Amino acid sequence: MEFRIPATEGTGNSGVYLQGRYEIQVIADDVPDLPGLKACGCIYNQHAPLVKADRPRMQWQSFDAIFRAPRMDDGGEVSEQARVTVLHNGVVIQNNVSIAGPTGSHMDENIAEPGPLLLQDHGHQPVSYRNVWLVHLPEKASDEYEPK
Repeated sequence: MEFRIPATEGTGNSGVYLQGRYEIQVIADDVPDLPGLKACGCIYNQHAPLVKADRPRMQWQSFDAIFRAPRMDDGGEVSEQARVTVLHNGVVIQNNVSIAGPTGSHMDENIAEPGPLLLQDHGHQPVSYRNVWLVHLPEKASDEYEPK
């Protein structure tokens, strides 16, 4: 997906929610004293980005996220946490990190159920989004592939 933070003052605070539960923070790169756990590209309050890859306001930026939903055992308990790798403007900023649970979303916490891709609005200056793509990958690799 691509996003653009407005030129006006303020944070342009927004976020991308995977399964409606796990937030990748979207915020201006020039917010003073912003901690890493709230920086652009963080997994909100859980994982700071490995490096800063933000561009200045009014420039289009991109996130590519490879997300794996949590795995549940036969008893309905989490056997493996959700995981995500995030590229920000082509730079790896989250490398297959484990997400300890929902990051403050409005979705219920029944993480065994699928959820939507959400774009957050805090009522700050509007962040623009475009080219939002969602591709479902198979849960497991195959030993056989059909020829193209």
